[in-house]
Amino acid sequence: MEVPVFSTADTILTQVRAETGVGSTPTSTALQNTAMLRRLHDANEEGVNYPYRNGILGWSFLVKEGIISTIANTTLDGTIASGATSVILTLGTNFDDPAGTDIGAFYIESDKYNADFGSYLDKSTHTLSSVVGIQLAHTDDSEVHKIYKLDSDFGKIKNVFFEGVSEYFYLDDNRRQLPPTRHFSLKYLTNTTYSGTFMVFPRGIGAHEFKYHYVKKATTITAITDSVDMPDGAGRRFLIERMKEYVWNVLGEENDAAIASQRAERAIRECADKWITAQVTPTSHITLAW
Repeated sequence: MEVPVFSTADTILTQVRAETGVGSTPTSTALQNTAMLRRLHDANEEGVNYPYRNGILGWSFLVKEGIISTIANTTLDGTIASGATSVILTLGTNFDDPAGTDIGAFYIESDKYNADFGSYLDKSTHTLSSVVGIQLAHTDDSEVHKIYKLDSDFGKIKNVFFEGVSEYFYLDDNRRQLPPTRHFSLKYLTNTTYSGTFMVFPRGIGAHEFKYHYVKKATTITAITDSVDMPDGAGRRFLIERMKEYVWNVLGEENDAAIASQRAERAIRECADKWITAQVTPTSHITLAW
């Protein structure tokens, strides 16, 4: 697959202003950078999500990979009460240390086999602090299982592979608290101002290496130096036409806005025509003769 090229927000907005004639210093605040960048963010997100409403499993140019190294569970060192804000582990060596600028997470298994999910903001040796989410009291030596934070640009999961041997399959966490063998679940957790998506593996997963493929989410567009997620060509044209639609609506030019909307839809379809096919290698049993 060819390598896509992505323009900056400045390139998009400069082209939009040139094609609509509003100039680089419009008097209307709706056409100045703050409002235009906000609308461009929404248009970029629409472009990123376009495949999902059309039966396509994400844009091929937004697929990324990650590695997760799982660890054996540990246990509680002492009892904790419901609402505990600090958890002491018997061994916390391989638990993440967010250092107060990110979020880590775990679950504790109760004596009735309920999974009690908690998140935390800091770790000191074997102590997790700024913990939220503990709903049950837990006894000494209750099992504590790490769950694994996914990348900050994570959007949707594609595949999870177990040490090059087999594939793990997604199971919605609304169906079971914990996934069964050869399955995984995703858990979204928030702690004060920090949040993250975590991968949950079956109980007793132990120390293993997993590779996962995912489709990244839309980039947050807040500055003219930010790059958009739609590639140059039809993808970039989609963003330009969607932004022109916005500008024409602000100016009260409804006919021009409608035309820009039609052009945007055509451009995103052309983008799909190009990027939904990753390869064109024929299978050995298909031959075309002319």
